[in-house]
Amino acid sequence: MSMQESFNMFRKTWIDIDFDALEFNLKHFRRDNKELIFVVKANGYGHGDLKVSKFAYQHCDINWIAVSSLDEAYHIHKHVPELNILVLGYTDYQYIPIAIENNITLIIPSLEYAQNLPETSHGLHVHIKVDTGMNRLGCKTANELQEIINILLSKGVFIDGIFSHFACSDQKDGDMSKKQYNQFKEMVISSNYNFPMVHIANTDGSYIKDDFCNAKRVGLGAYGYSAFENLKPCLSLKTQVIAIKEIEKDESVSYGAVYHANKKEWIATIPIGYADGWLRRNEGRTVYVNNTPATLIGRICMDQCMIRLDEYVPIGTEVELIGPNMPITTIANETQTIPYEIITTLSDRIPRIYHYKNEIIGHCLTRFPSVD
Repeated sequence: MSMQESFNMFRKTWIDIDFDALEFNLKHFRRDNKELIFVVKANGYGHGDLKVSKFAYQHCDINWIAVSSLDEAYHIHKHVPELNILVLGYTDYQYIPIAIENNITLIIPSLEYAQNLPETSHGLHVHIKVDTGMNRLGCKTANELQEIINILLSKGVFIDGIFSHFACSDQKDGDMSKKQYNQFKEMVISSNYNFPMVHIANTDGSYIKDDFCNAKRVGLGAYGYSAFENLKPCLSLKTQVIAIKEIEKDESVSYGAVYHANKKEWIATIPIGYADGWLRRNEGRTVYVNNTPATLIGRICMDQCMIRLDEYVPIGTEVELIGPNMPITTIANETQTIPYEIITTLSDRIPRIYHYKNEIIGHCLTRFPSVD
């Protein structure tokens, strides 16, 4: 079934999501039999949180997911109630009853937070955050950790886990990560508390030898990107030529007239711009038309941008912006950013098309959402 046959997509710009790749990546990270917490914050890193969560539960034996906020957790819980959900970010006290009612697990980000928990926290499930070097959230000392445990138990809060977060897991020497791991391990042991779940590793932190933790969190790696692992990217970004014209030497293109043709040139317009997350810093970069490189020229507009071609191509010709010819890691290097920023910036107004075993198994159209 072709994309056009399966549903109406009014603007021919879309994201393909390869669920075979997602399945491969998640199973790769399950090889050590630790509980795998699949991180689906920021709309599943741009892949669509509902779709990836449901697929991971049904096909990859994933029982835990993690998100950044109670908003994200509540949204997913309504559609995939079978999953256990851990909120990694701060949750205001007034919303704790919502977490309890929906069996959503929150974090304890500090001693002060634990001290100020209201009476409505009775029955809440939590993981305690330990700060081993990020200096963002978490308790920093063994004494603070012990006091938090005592407070939570006195208030009828269920302590289901403890965790920390690596600051430099993508660095090859691993010295910072090993220091954090050892500090975390010492604090957990010193607490003399039997935590059901203990986790510190993220995608790139998985390389550290760990005989202590029984769980780990995988975010970017699940979607196909890691500094050390051989993974399969899940996401491709494509569009189509909607207009083409030949311009004369010295004619300008786009806002500000910053680009001028050096000779007669074929210029094609494609329907994607910075409102889609295809940011202005992509100007001058390469995309692929019929597997042939072409250059983005002129300033990228809100909804459109232009590419220079060596020859005429018909309207409707497919253009690859992210994919096998142009991986996200290359784009990140060329635009001096990281893969996280690129994929999470892609707008919700771009439809997502989901593929599994050579079939389209679902889609998310921005104005007409569908959850299969």
